[in-house]
Amino acid sequence: MPRIAPRVPVDEDLEGRTVLVLDEVHHTGWTMADVTHAAEQAGAATVLGLAAARNLTH
Repeated sequence: MPRIAPRVPVDEDLEGRTVLVLDEVHHTGWTMADVTHAAEQAGAATVLGLAAARNLTH
């Protein structure tokens, strides 16, 4: 399956902050990984991820 998730721009300085990433359905993990990477690049000290549901077919 080709990767279709876009890179996520972060326009705010997150230096030292804790970020909570919310996703409605966790399919492949690409969105969570991209958002986590973007938050870390913006300086986040901690990034937590939470999904409401998981697609078990992947």
